[in-house]
Amino acid sequence: MKFLFGVFVGAVGLWAYRSGKLETLTGRSPASVQEAFSVASDRVKQVAEDPRVGNAVAKVQDAVSTASSSTIGRPSQSEVAGPTDQPLPGTEPGNQ
Repeated sequence: MKFLFGVFVGAVGLWAYRSGKLETLTGRSPASVQEAFSVASDRVKQVAEDPRVGNAVAKVQDAVSTASSSTIGRPSQSEVAGPTDQPLPGTEPGNQ
């Protein structure tokens, strides 16, 4: 539920940013809020343009693509079935 709420808030924030409504809303707010918004947006831009962040993102993307392309080992039918001559635990008459 929290995830869906976060997606909704993010979508509304993205819409407000792209349509210019966010600037309109912050334009009507007190100067301290405008300044805080400006400082925060400048800091986000600095972090996004940092080459270390770009390198980290590239490494994560490579790791994800490598992990998703690897094959998953699947057990054979005999491995799943196990030995057939032994009863399952708890099915013997003395265990009840």
